Amino acid sequence: MLRCEIAEAMAINPDLLGDEDDLFLMGLDSLVMMTLMQRWRQRGFHAEFAELAPMPTLGAWHALWQESATAEAGRR
Repeated sequence: MLRCEIAEAMAINPDLLGDEDDLFLMGLDSLVMMTLMQRWRQRGFHAEFAELAPMPTLGAWHALWQESATAEAGRR
């Protein structure tokens, strides 16, 4: 899901994105990243730019997403 959404926003094939590839080096820019973050907030993932930018990989972002989901479930 995350891989496909990022690849679509970057207009590239999802198969080109490895879990540890630097998304900025692959062509992700901050404007696209902010657009993605806005979509994710609507689905409950409230990571900030300052959390995502230092580790711009699918693996790191997936881990943050999982942590966010776990924390949200714990609040219910």
